[in-house]
Amino acid sequence: MRPHRPAPSPARRRSPWPEWLHRLPAGGGLWLLLLLPVLLLVLPGRAEPPGPYGGDETQGLRLSARTASVKAWPALQVFEDAQHRLSAVEVLQRLREFQPPDSPDQNLGQRRATVWLHTWLEVEPDAPERWVAHIDYPLLHDVELHLLDREGQLLQRARTGAQVPFSQRPLGLRALATELRLQPGEHYQVLLRVRSDTALILPMRFMQWPAVAAHESREQILQGVMVGLSLFMLAYSLTRWYSLRQPMFLAYGAMILCALAFWLAFFGIGPQYLWGETPSLAMNMSAGSSLPLVAANLLFSLHALEVQRSWPRLARLMQVTVIGVLASLLLFAIGWLSYRGAAVIGSISAVLHILILIPIAVLRWREGDRAALFLALGWLSYIGGLVMITTLLRGVWPANFWTLHGGQLGAAGEMLCWLLVLGLRVEHLREAAERTRREHDLLDALAHTDALTGLANRRGLERALAQGPEASLQDGTLAALYLLDLDGFKQVNDELGHEAGDLVLVTVARRLREVTRQADVLARLGGDEFVVMVRGLKCSPDARKLGLKLLGQFEQPHLLGDGRLHRVGATIGYSLAAGPVRDLAAWLREADAAMYAGKQQGRHTLTCHADLQAAPAGAEAAG
Repeated sequence: MRPHRPAPSPARRRSPWPEWLHRLPAGGGLWLLLLLPVLLLVLPGRAEPPGPYGGDETQGLRLSARTASVKAWPALQVFEDAQHRLSAVEVLQRLREFQPPDSPDQNLGQRRATVWLHTWLEVEPDAPERWVAHIDYPLLHDVELHLLDREGQLLQRARTGAQVPFSQRPLGLRALATELRLQPGEHYQVLLRVRSDTALILPMRFMQWPAVAAHESREQILQGVMVGLSLFMLAYSLTRWYSLRQPMFLAYGAMILCALAFWLAFFGIGPQYLWGETPSLAMNMSAGSSLPLVAANLLFSLHALEVQRSWPRLARLMQVTVIGVLASLLLFAIGWLSYRGAAVIGSISAVLHILILIPIAVLRWREGDRAALFLALGWLSYIGGLVMITTLLRGVWPANFWTLHGGQLGAAGEMLCWLLVLGLRVEHLREAAERTRREHDLLDALAHTDALTGLANRRGLERALAQGPEASLQDGTLAALYLLDLDGFKQVNDELGHEAGDLVLVTVARRLREVTRQADVLARLGGDEFVVMVRGLKCSPDARKLGLKLLGQFEQPHLLGDGRLHRVGATIGYSLAAGPVRDLAAWLREADAAMYAGKQQGRHTLTCHADLQAAPAGAEAAG
């Protein structure tokens, strides 16, 4: 009888699956098994090392009449010359060492070595003879093309690139291009020697001339639109700076100008139309313009966010950074800083200062500053474009329309957002100016207006008198100055109090307004003295007639707070002016003398100063 053996414990049973798989939730292993085929399809497998190239014609490109444009990248083989010494003949002898590119599509990234590229061309019998080797990345510094026959005999050699003056390039196109004369039915070899301090981006195509014209036209139209937009924003910023004298607008204009220079260089428009005969500018404009762009960006942010007012230490740090960036630009200009060093400094400083300022912009937006929101959106757009162009130059992305133009579109989005910022800042400045004007008008009114009656005070009267008499000379009319002193006002103050006296003064001011014109000047000099200045009187009888009308306003009694009627009279003296009054105080004294004379005659009278001067002469004649 076979002894009984207990079944093995599950804990002792060895599982064929890894330990971490058992730790997944229920059903986790099943889901992983279902996803495993997908992962195997997505994840790249281990690639076998490529075999020797050896210049196999079957690995080349076919050119025919039916293909207006052929992409060169799938058939290109790459070889690096780290010592920069090999000639084309020596490189052809080492074709077996060429390898397919191990980088994203049409992008070799940044390489310090001289790069050789080789491909075969098979020209079909129906193909045209004229083709164009077209590289749509004008920043490549030195590109040398060798066209060879099947046996390796040199048929054509052409040199282009940013360091070649535009007039000496094979074709006067924006892109780096060379025309090839190819016989139908033949096989050719194309050998490229490329060297550049910038990234080795190679969007290369073999194109028929109609395709070249169409491609260049589309790019020229797009860049024309972008240049026009930039020039509009530049003109707007400069005109606003000229009218408002705000440094923020000048910094924005500097940003527009630097960004415009960068993209003109990047897409080859600058060398084609502006600085094509100056190779140093063509090679260095893209890196050189990025440094002042960062400095202008910092200055714009400093003023747009009003950093100096709220964060003075951060403002000083930004100013020091501006000085450091401009110093780097100077070192780059004199050759002490390399192209790549300038590009790295520009990229790092741009990203760092924006990452620091975005939280500040969000904080200002939460405090109610609408412009800060558009600043943050502009920075996000700029960072997106900057990351796109930086990673493209580092060889991370394939080179295509969107990756090549992503940085420009991001920068354009930033500038448009900041154009809204400028508009809001103009509105803010206008509101501040209007607020200041209202405050000034209020202070001016308080300084020249009697607070109780709303009439002009002595200062307001002096300002009005300074303009009044000269205005009367324009049409040959007279100006009259009436001085009114209330009769019985002290008794009201003493018996009924100052509140009743104030009510009398307000009532007198209202009654005087009712019988005068809008252009006439009414003032209270203090206490119970009022002044009325009238212009445009035709003759002295009109002045007396108006004076009697003013005096008639005191015939009616005043209803005061106790419900009783109280009569308050007035004595009026006035003086006429038919010419310029050089001494306004003297003119007022003449009216005061006439009023005092009326008081002596019994009060509640109207007296003209001219009558006082005529009285002694009349008395002498009578004697």
